[in-house]
Amino acid sequence: MNKFKKFLKAAAFILVFALLFNVVSGALVYPGDYRNYQWVGEFYKAEKNSLDAVYVGSSAVYAFWSPALAWKEHGIAVWNYTTGRQPLLAAKYIIEDCRKTQKDALYIVNINRVSADYNKASIHYLLDYMPFSLNKLKLTKALCDGLDIKGDGSLEYYFPLEIYHSRWNSLNIQDFTYGPDGTKSSANYYSFLQKSVTDTSHTVASTDGVTEFDGMYLDALNDLLDYCEKNEVRVLFTVNPQLSDVGDRYGDVAYAKSIIEKRGFDVVDYWADSESTGLEIPKDFYNDRHTNIHGAIKMTNLFSNYLVENYDFEDKRGKEGYEDWDEAFDNYYNDVIGSFVLPIEFETENRDYTLSAVTGVSGSYNKTENTVSFTGVDGADGYKVFRKTINNKKVTQSNYRELLTLESGETTFSDSEFNDTRDGTYSFNYIIVPYKTVDGVQKYGSFSYFGTTIKVG
Repeated sequence: MNKFKKFLKAAAFILVFALLFNVVSGALVYPGDYRNYQWVGEFYKAEKNSLDAVYVGSSAVYAFWSPALAWKEHGIAVWNYTTGRQPLLAAKYIIEDCRKTQKDALYIVNINRVSADYNKASIHYLLDYMPFSLNKLKLTKALCDGLDIKGDGSLEYYFPLEIYHSRWNSLNIQDFTYGPDGTKSSANYYSFLQKSVTDTSHTVASTDGVTEFDGMYLDALNDLLDYCEKNEVRVLFTVNPQLSDVGDRYGDVAYAKSIIEKRGFDVVDYWADSESTGLEIPKDFYNDRHTNIHGAIKMTNLFSNYLVENYDFEDKRGKEGYEDWDEAFDNYYNDVIGSFVLPIEFETENRDYTLSAVTGVSGSYNKTENTVSFTGVDGADGYKVFRKTINNKKVTQSNYRELLTLESGETTFSDSEFNDTRDGTYSFNYIIVPYKTVDGVQKYGSFSYFGTTIKVG
């Protein structure tokens, strides 16, 4: 009996120690950037066989695809299992791990980085957020072998506390209380929300030529295809467009694409067919490799249309068990993107880019109202004006809302719909969108993503 009691005490101690170790390890391992936690760590909380698809890849995925927006449009549940600089070498192991709980899902694999190098940091981006399993050990070994990391040098990837234990002095309450952001792995970071390429010399990168590659990257691709074929994995490969500063990277993609298609797998190539995307080049990108939120809205709408047309995905909006997905778009719009995008941007079928953006916008404040003037656009039947309010002291801003509609000949408007704020607390930002009416439907043209700001006071 005494031995049994000692065993129970020892087991209880080990259990308590393991729980405390897990909490402390989590706080130490997640150093400030919780994006990868949202994309990888949160995946493992999804209900079994609840996802329509899992999208695997690098930043060429999460900057182009927004799960919350796809849910709003079609009610499909597609998770971004993505991390920065994620190598294709990891895809087979990720799919194998995900299929433990999402066996029937479609697996979408991006091949933009099919032969691109990865580094030690990108290993941590992925591994630090994966729960322990035999499959994770196999992935860790494969990634370390790819960089020829051996012996003691590999310990930090198997036991991340080796490099994060020094964070003791910088821990704060957020390190122990982080959790899901409620957006279902949708992107949220400064460049994505607030940048746009303005140099018009940046065009879509060339898709000429094929560049053969070999070595571990070719082996990894064939290994992935073998795994999917043997295990009858539903898999779809994608290529997303990139701009001219990436050089001739498409050559490697084209080679991989030819191999994949010869093996009988489908590839959706939006780089080679960039004109079909509706992207405004280059302004829908925040750098040459990634779209901003405006480009992501267009790409998500385009690709979600493709998915529902080609796969038997059920519209799950309002379905029991998917309440958190129903909330995802509201969370994403109200808490993340609403102050950066216009409501009309989600009406991608009602866009007409033959209407250029208005020019010559100027504004002024005269103690009681703001006055804004601009140069009109040929072909416009009128203009929609949107406004957001910026609290300069609290550094907060409201979502954009439609303020008024102007006729085609009106190129000046006044706004006095605000309280007396002459102390300089508030600024007001205006975006003017030209439109024309076709068969009774308003088609919206191009516009400045950043608008014109007037400080009151």
